[in-house]
Amino acid sequence: MPAPWQAEFDDLRGVSGVGWYRRRFTIDELIYPEDQAAILHFGAVDYHATVWVNGNLLGEHEGGYLPFEFDVAAELRVGANLLVVRVVDPTDDRKQFPDWPFSEIPHGKQSWYGPIGGVWQGVWLEMRPKLHIANVKLTPDPATGRIAIQTRLSGVLPANGRLSAIAYAPDGEPVGSVVLDPGGNGAVMVGQAPLDWSPDSPNLYAVETTLTIAGATRHVTRQPCGFRTVEARNGRIYLNGAPIYLRGALDQAYYPETIYSPPSVAFLEDQVRKAKALGLNCLRTHIKIEDPRYYEVADRLGLLIWTEIPNWALLSDAADRRIKETFCGMVERDWNHPSIIAWSLVNESWGLNLARNPEHRHWLAAFYQDAKEIDPTRLIVDNSACCDNFHVASDLEDFHAYFAIPDHAAQWDAWVEHFADRNNGWTWAQDFRLMRRPDLPLIVSEFGNWGLPDPDSLPEKGKEPWWFESGHERDNGIVYPHGMHQRFMDSGLAEVFGTLETFTQFAQEHMA
Repeated sequence: MPAPWQAEFDDLRGVSGVGWYRRRFTIDELIYPEDQAAILHFGAVDYHATVWVNGNLLGEHEGGYLPFEFDVAAELRVGANLLVVRVVDPTDDRKQFPDWPFSEIPHGKQSWYGPIGGVWQGVWLEMRPKLHIANVKLTPDPATGRIAIQTRLSGVLPANGRLSAIAYAPDGEPVGSVVLDPGGNGAVMVGQAPLDWSPDSPNLYAVETTLTIAGATRHVTRQPCGFRTVEARNGRIYLNGAPIYLRGALDQAYYPETIYSPPSVAFLEDQVRKAKALGLNCLRTHIKIEDPRYYEVADRLGLLIWTEIPNWALLSDAADRRIKETFCGMVERDWNHPSIIAWSLVNESWGLNLARNPEHRHWLAAFYQDAKEIDPTRLIVDNSACCDNFHVASDLEDFHAYFAIPDHAAQWDAWVEHFADRNNGWTWAQDFRLMRRPDLPLIVSEFGNWGLPDPDSLPEKGKEPWWFESGHERDNGIVYPHGMHQRFMDSGLAEVFGTLETFTQFAQEHMA
């Protein structure tokens, strides 16, 4: 199972740098010996990868969150083969890593929770004919019952070639078909009243695309999609034309043993079912582009997803290029997922100084406009705001506020009333006042309490988990969990609660 090297080796938990991977594999036979493509897929490698097969350099890839691939047919041989990958997970040491300094690359909360390096999503080899279907983009339109199809081939469709598509309803029955044009474009009609996708009814259609040459089938792919619209107007979010109230949670998308890598589809399914059992209909996937399986599960089980570009720290020309390439890549990879209803471009002004730098404000406003053109089917949040930062151009007006509840319930209520009053003189950058829409939906997109675990209930019984040594740099160590047993005794809390287990139970009930 893939995972960053920080999850594989305890002594590398906080280590960045250069890592080497070697994997031997055996090929019994070539499936298309006269017309072979062998696509070596990488789900995601953080951050820079160089790849060899059997000693032959295939190429390089920069970017820690998106897929890349190579056709390795010319390098493969029947029998034993060797795959080698060199991975650079940079720090901000510009002498050692001048091409990719950490502060100028999208990295998310690696600056908080520790570095992530290496092959953290799947690697697989897929045999295909030389001319094959490389990608299928599906855009359902509920108003017409039409699914627009854009197919990209690995080469040019020959005169005796044909691309066709069949659409299947959620019950698996075929409901429409079409022959695509030589460029791979077309549309299939599924009926005047297609079934909508929503959290309550996650109806998924599927489109099967077939490439034939001289009447013989050469390649077939199948992708799910859903009929879903989302828009913001009149102070509300509308899903499929009906107002919806978001009841969500912030998902850091970190996992108990594998850190960045989802342990399994079953784990993700369990997470979504528990979220829905709690009454949630949305997860905000926090400054991380998730493994595609995360979104596939949300599609199938019915959960709205608001996801984000991983943040950076310094906006340079190189960072600008990487940020926008990352956004385009995530939109392309995840276009077909109906669960994704919103993209965030920035979180809490990280990597920008919106309050004091007019150039950063203009950069973000222009990025928002570009993002709307790239993906007009979803909501775009320019900056998920907090503290002294704000929105400059956005489809949602969201804000983050943390109060210890119920201790500060009165302050929380007063803040919510202030935020909900659109005419209260809320402070914004003067040069962007006219760019704000007065009817934006208001969302408190981060709030809550720090949790308090019972260390004896954690899997590492008898010893502290490694992450108990994190958090000491935040707010004078208020969330630093190391030495809980001794600190519980030293504080005198044992005289009141008896045991740490009892104390944590009362604390959790208090915060809940």
